Amino acid sequence: MANKNSKTPRDYSKEYNAPGSKEQNERNKRKRDKRKHDKLYGECPEGTELHHTNGIENDEVECVPVSKNRGRKEKSRLKDGEIVIRIKRKNAEVKKNMKLEVNKWKNIEKKQKEINFKATGFHETNRERKEREVKKQKEINFKATGIHETNLERQQREASSRENKLIKREQQVENLLRKKEGVFCIFCKTRADKDGLCYC
Repeated sequence: MANKNSKTPRDYSKEYNAPGSKEQNERNKRKRDKRKHDKLYGECPEGTELHHTNGIENDEVECVPVSKNRGRKEKSRLKDGEIVIRIKRKNAEVKKNMKLEVNKWKNIEKKQKEINFKATGFHETNRERKEREVKKQKEINFKATGIHETNLERQQREASSRENKLIKREQQVENLLRKKEGVFCIFCKTRADKDGLCYC
């Protein structure tokens, strides 16, 4: 829209992109990045502009000469069917460390399998051996007692049932010794109280 009141009318629509357009968004992003950089590191010198060092995904930015930056922008355009793979150094180090850990565990598993083969005749890790033995114990105990349980679980259950039996037996003995309320005891020469107990 031209400024009609001015002696030299000027069409601003040619100078500015519509709000929300791609060009406007890119310009705004460049301004934001520049403000962010200026805030952290100070302003860029003349003839240079802000540039992402390792691609747009990376937050690192630096001041680069305008000509160099323009050339890089042109080179970065992909041709049809061309794929660019970026491998970050950190990711490569992480992968390397993970590989070392995996190899370490593989060596441990290999040693475990050799030891267990000598002991049991099965090529298996300690975890696999434990799982197999637990399964076997459960099968044996199910045939014997009708309950799927390990030997330890069976011992705990039987111990608790033994304790319950002893408690019941003690209660039965106590009930036998108790007398009716007011009955005379020939041993201590006293009468039984409400609970059926005397002094003896």
